[in-house]
Amino acid sequence: MAYGSVLTEEQDTPVERKGRGAFFTPARIASYIVRQTILSSDDRVLEPSCGEGEFLTAAVLRLTEHGASSEQIESDILGCELHEQSACEARKRLACIGIKAHIETQNFFFVEPTRSFDVVIGNPPYIRYQDFSGDSRTRALECAHLGGVKLSALSSSWAPFVVHAIRFLAEGGRIGMVLPAELLTSGYAGPVRSYLLSSFASVTVVMFDRPVFPEVQEEVVLLIAEGLHLGEADGITIHNVLDIEHIDDRSTHFTVVKGEERWPVGRCGSDAMTLMHSALEAGLTSLSTWGKVRLGAVTGANDFFTLTDEEVRRYRLAQDVIPLCPPGSRHLRLLSYGLDCHQQLTERGMRTSLFYPQKQLSEGFFSYIERGEMSGVSQSYKCRNRHPWWLVPGVSTPDAFLTYMNGAGPNICANHARAACLNSVHGITFYEGLRDVGMEAMPLLSLSSITQLSAEVYGRSYGGGILKLEPREASKIVVVAPEQALGFKDELKTINKAVAGVLSSGARDDATRYVDKALSELGVISLDLSNDAQELLVRMRERRAARSKGKKRGVGIDG
Repeated sequence: MAYGSVLTEEQDTPVERKGRGAFFTPARIASYIVRQTILSSDDRVLEPSCGEGEFLTAAVLRLTEHGASSEQIESDILGCELHEQSACEARKRLACIGIKAHIETQNFFFVEPTRSFDVVIGNPPYIRYQDFSGDSRTRALECAHLGGVKLSALSSSWAPFVVHAIRFLAEGGRIGMVLPAELLTSGYAGPVRSYLLSSFASVTVVMFDRPVFPEVQEEVVLLIAEGLHLGEADGITIHNVLDIEHIDDRSTHFTVVKGEERWPVGRCGSDAMTLMHSALEAGLTSLSTWGKVRLGAVTGANDFFTLTDEEVRRYRLAQDVIPLCPPGSRHLRLLSYGLDCHQQLTERGMRTSLFYPQKQLSEGFFSYIERGEMSGVSQSYKCRNRHPWWLVPGVSTPDAFLTYMNGAGPNICANHARAACLNSVHGITFYEGLRDVGMEAMPLLSLSSITQLSAEVYGRSYGGGILKLEPREASKIVVVAPEQALGFKDELKTINKAVAGVLSSGARDDATRYVDKALSELGVISLDLSNDAQELLVRMRERRAARSKGKKRGVGIDG
């Protein structure tokens, strides 16, 4: 069912509701938002995705509190709803409190903006970009563009919805919405963040420690923006609350943010961002100063393109394979991936060879290609869209590997085995002149609490408490600058030997503390800054783990 369709009661199954992004808002949330945004009896209110009328009901009660008459309310509130039966239920609900509501049943993206409302409230439909397609997405992105915001095709439905909704506000207007926490951190939401800061005099975000919608994994926040076109916000005010029941019991702080910069998640996120700025001012830099971070190769069929040593011999492919760091990242929780490690994994039967034919072909090349065609590998999505289908693109031999998706944070491992890698890890290629010191220093330096903390700031939290860093995000993590590392090049060998021993025993926390202590003694990072980073790192990881479990639990530096 397309997002733009009007649905009848019989068609509105739970699957359909999920498909159109309909997650009905708890009454306490709706009440909170209207209390923050409806400030007088004269406010004209729009709810562009009204569902069964939770927000409109709360708005009527709020306007009544301010002294508005029923006649005035009926002329000053408007609802819009895609689903016909939900719109009918909303009208009935409002009729029960004496209001004949005006609710239009149509796709909000096809409603022309009027600049006539003082308040826009609601819970926009949340449909991920994979399912938000066709004419509906085209129209939505056009509406955002007309509002002055260019969004990428990766945008979920809520992003253009918010921009289009703001086009209905009069000068000085206010908006209050329930939004996915992607607003704070996702790359595609960057233009929305910038638009909000440049359009409103003040922007407030309410964050919850416990899930608002237990039936879905998506974390949500409340957005309150006030004073349209009356000034530009210097940052955001953050309210932290435990859960819906404690929404009025909050801690508040202000964080300076600019442009499309990510917004911190919680108080510890704000403190971490402040510490990152202090570290950069103290002479540290981003990983992008050292080199390029790139995705590993995508084969499209790992079972065919990655081989064990026994398979290489069986299929007679010795000249058609190159050394491969096996899929996965558990074996990279060390400082170096060397020839000895590669050989050990090979002997254990891991897939340490990549089918990557060069000019000189092996005896079994043609029969192996035929094997792939007979088994359907050549028709898999990735393979059928490249020519020849059996040549994997984007294969390179990076100077170091970067683990980017786990619960403990990133790890950089020098590639002394000169092996290729797949997209289970990122590859780092150091700039000319920095390769030797980079391979020696970065695996060690990446263990510092400041670097690990910056990964929490720039990375994204996924189900199960997993932290993920895309190449663009990984390039931003804060590390010791090249000139600083070159200054203690002689000390690196001693520090590396000690830390390698600690890591081999699995004591990653101890390795981080050792690196912090060494950098402090070398005068690179102050002990106070390292201690603050360690404390925040624990808090950030605790919050990430708690969000995945739905409850608090202790987590060490190692997560």
